[in-house]
Amino acid sequence: MLMKRGTKLRSSKWENVVDFTLGLAAALVVIFVHAPDKWFAAVYCTGVPFLGTIWCFKKRWHAVRFWSMVAVLFVIHVAIMWFIFAVLLRTVTEVGLPVCLPFILLESALLYYTVKRLGEPQLVGTSSNL
Repeated sequence: MLMKRGTKLRSSKWENVVDFTLGLAAALVVIFVHAPDKWFAAVYCTGVPFLGTIWCFKKRWHAVRFWSMVAVLFVIHVAIMWFIFAVLLRTVTEVGLPVCLPFILLESALLYYTVKRLGEPQLVGTSSNL
């Protein structure tokens, strides 16, 4: 992920390690349970929007409200993903990343603006910004 230091943007090694580890763990679960390849797409459709949103709001990590919002949105997301991949696409074994990309971008934007809007200082009574 990118951090601002002076006028240059740089990535934090630990953030990249966490991102990589979470993605690898999810992919290994798919491999070890012998799930169809379409579930790799589900991992991408989950990891990119949620990790991106979480890293964008690093200043809110200390707030229980932030993590509660993310947890509720994650549960809703998992339920929708299960319905799409297990029910609607039950006969499909592979779903390519190009098919998922528009949905990943759309969900990323929706998550970002939902978390931003629900966490506005005037709505939660705090003075922190982001």
